[in-house]
Amino acid sequence: MEAARLLQDAVNRRDEALAAKETATAGLEEVNKAIGNCDNQAAFHNEVYERLRAQISESDVHRVRQGIQDRIARSADAIRSFEQKLRNATLTLGAARNVIRQSMAACAGIEELREAATRLSAIGDRIDGIRLPDVEGHFRAVQDGLDGGAVAALQEAIAAIDTAVGAGWTAEIDSVAETFNSARDKLRQDIDLLRTKRRESEVRRQALASGSTSYPRGVSEFVAHLARVLPEAKPRILCDVVEMKDPTWQNAVEGFIGGDRFAILYEPAYEARIIALLRSYRDASGSRPSVAQIGQALRDAGTAVPNSLVGKVKSDDRVAIGYLTARYGRSVCVASEDELKDVRSGLLQDGVSVSGYNYRNRSEPDERLVFGVEVRRRQAEALGLAIEQIGKEITVKSTSEQDLKNAVGLMGRTRPADFQDMEVGPFQAAGKEHRAATQELENLDVSSIADLERQASDAKAKVTEFVDRKNELLPKVGELSRDIRTAEGKVADEDEAIRKLSPDAERADARWKAALAAVPEIKRLPYQTLYRQEIESTRPVKSFRDRNVERRSWTQDSKNAAENVLRDYNRDALEYQKIAVHILQYPSPSPSPDHMAEWLRSQFEQVAFQIRRQRDTGLVEQRGKLVLAEQQFTKSFTSNFCLRILQRVTGPDRTIDIINKSLEDISFSGDKILMTQSLREEYSEYLDLFRAVRERTEAGPADLFSAAEFAPAQKATLEALRVLLLSNDVEHSMRELNRIADYRNYKKYDFEKSSKGGDPRGLSTWGTGSGGEAETPFYIIRAAVFAASFRLFSKQKISHFRTLFLDEVFKNMDETRTRRVIDFLTKEMGFQLVCAAPTKSMAALMDVFNRRISFSKSPTAGSQTWIDEVDLEQQKIAEVYEEHRRNTIQEVTAKFELENPFKTGIGEAAE
Repeated sequence: MEAARLLQDAVNRRDEALAAKETATAGLEEVNKAIGNCDNQAAFHNEVYERLRAQISESDVHRVRQGIQDRIARSADAIRSFEQKLRNATLTLGAARNVIRQSMAACAGIEELREAATRLSAIGDRIDGIRLPDVEGHFRAVQDGLDGGAVAALQEAIAAIDTAVGAGWTAEIDSVAETFNSARDKLRQDIDLLRTKRRESEVRRQALASGSTSYPRGVSEFVAHLARVLPEAKPRILCDVVEMKDPTWQNAVEGFIGGDRFAILYEPAYEARIIALLRSYRDASGSRPSVAQIGQALRDAGTAVPNSLVGKVKSDDRVAIGYLTARYGRSVCVASEDELKDVRSGLLQDGVSVSGYNYRNRSEPDERLVFGVEVRRRQAEALGLAIEQIGKEITVKSTSEQDLKNAVGLMGRTRPADFQDMEVGPFQAAGKEHRAATQELENLDVSSIADLERQASDAKAKVTEFVDRKNELLPKVGELSRDIRTAEGKVADEDEAIRKLSPDAERADARWKAALAAVPEIKRLPYQTLYRQEIESTRPVKSFRDRNVERRSWTQDSKNAAENVLRDYNRDALEYQKIAVHILQYPSPSPSPDHMAEWLRSQFEQVAFQIRRQRDTGLVEQRGKLVLAEQQFTKSFTSNFCLRILQRVTGPDRTIDIINKSLEDISFSGDKILMTQSLREEYSEYLDLFRAVRERTEAGPADLFSAAEFAPAQKATLEALRVLLLSNDVEHSMRELNRIADYRNYKKYDFEKSSKGGDPRGLSTWGTGSGGEAETPFYIIRAAVFAASFRLFSKQKISHFRTLFLDEVFKNMDETRTRRVIDFLTKEMGFQLVCAAPTKSMAALMDVFNRRISFSKSPTAGSQTWIDEVDLEQQKIAEVYEEHRRNTIQEVTAKFELENPFKTGIGEAAE
């Protein structure tokens, strides 16, 4: 059917192509005929036209008219040329007026362009003095032959325009443009300087906002170098750790100290190493910083004199106070000039000071102060305002520079007006000639050739009509020729396809007739009708092939499934119950389905015979149920009972070994913790039996309750289980079986802590103790589990994930124990710690964390949740904690001494 359908489709397509070719050929013949007719008609009318034009050209009237028309054309050209130049000049005048207006606006307010503005104003006055409507009136008057002074006025207006935007425009405007470019260069220089100043101010403002300030060159670089190579020396700059106690003296004090405000401080124990580093240090610019001699300064510090400069400052840094005391502990702050003249080193509040027998005003301006956070905050605000003002100046100057640039561009694009040959006399004569020739042409009598001209015009129109019609038909020739070639190609392709498909179609038709012959003649009509409908249907050819493949595949699958069922049956059947399975090749070499039908009939008859023979006995059905029940019970007893309990009991052993191996590498304040387990005696006999059952089931299926290979103790245990399984006392049996099946009853687990010089103790024997003491081991064990899971102690060092999340942490611990646990998890174990807890539980521990994420939610239903993220500065938080501790100690001490006035020696002990 597929081959027949393919052949029929090819024949249909060939017939369609032949019909299309015939249609296109007929259309092409009609179009060619119409084109030939158009050519003939156009040639005929063109011949008439040429004959009439020859007659007209031979007449005297035509020659006279031709001469007059030539005069009119020449005079009109002269008038148009003059008018065009005048129009261009007026346009140039308007453009120049716009250039002057924008240029004047661009140079407004720029001192360097005052002279240029004056020159532009003069040019603008000359342009504004020219009235274009008057020029237009004079032009029309001269063109129409009206004198009355119009010729002189027009010539004067042309001269004025030439003076304003003509010959002298280029030199004058180029001079102004050069002046504008010079001003632009200066503006760009100013803008660059302002931008540099803004960048420097922004850098300083950011430094002040971050708590630092502008340091002399080389100071901050050397401190950063020390922080990298010798962080334990705690390098810092004096001004960063000192604040003013009395702000009214700040300008005077900072001016008196001067460069010592930026002294580099460090811990005295590292002074020798600082000196060694200073010997080899060079910064990028090659400068060598100076470093304070801290050790000797602290030894020389002593006690500052009353009213010394040191009393005006404060700091929690003992090194800073010691250094200032050594340097300025004897420089006093005085109130008047009379007191100042009697001291060797001192200063007044306004900055006047004496040192080394020299008076000097050393007051430091506000923008250069560096002591204290408040000063830096004010400086940052002032710098912010200054940066904003610089930005406004940059904007103004940038706008002016752009305006000048635009003005120069306009000057360059405006060309001077062209007044060459702009004489009013020739223009006046051309107008007069044009009017006279026009009058002569109007008075000329052309009646003798009027009829010939009308006939020539009609003939010319006919020629144009037929030429246009031919041009419309020519594209159709190409289209129809292309359609013919396409149709011929399709016919050739389909003929070749028919030639190739004919043999297959003939064989398919022979098979169809052979198959139809196997059907009784009285039943053939429906098959013939169906065949014809299939061939004539519009369904795709591929569907026939797909259906054939699908039916072959289904037949093959059905045959294979039947053979598999028969093989399975024969494997378990008795000899006299087996069915003979014949071998059949399918798809067979022969297309006849007789072999498959014969195979199916043979197998079916054998199956029907066995069904009839075994239908009434029922033995097979009952035996199958017994075997299935036995298999299900054995599988349930071994897999779901014995092996599952054994796996649950012995499975955690490896996990405990891994955890203990990790715990061996962990020490918490010298304590070691191990996880222990012990088997309960009453359950050991069951585990022995379960192990024996596992060995037998691994060797293959077995009849467990009738086997004789078990040991006596295992047989007894197995028999006890058998009694429980078969007991009529279901409640007691289920209770005992549930107890045996619960793997949690088989072992006891504990944690054992061992200290240096002490015996190991189990966690279950520790007694009540404090809640924090009992809670601590669990964090150690969690760390061990985490370390074991991610192989933190493996030699390969392949694990990099070290983040530990803890929820509701440290509830029963005091602050000291909590800090010990956190230090153990972070510093000893190397974990990144993420803790979730109420704010009150973590308030005293903020200095050990570097980030806090707060979650807040209103108790109202459906309300929003607020999330706040803060990067914690641990050093500053530690300083706040330390200050709080000192204040609390002082308050408690003062309160204690107040309540116990006669025991004055108790304060230090209480502290």
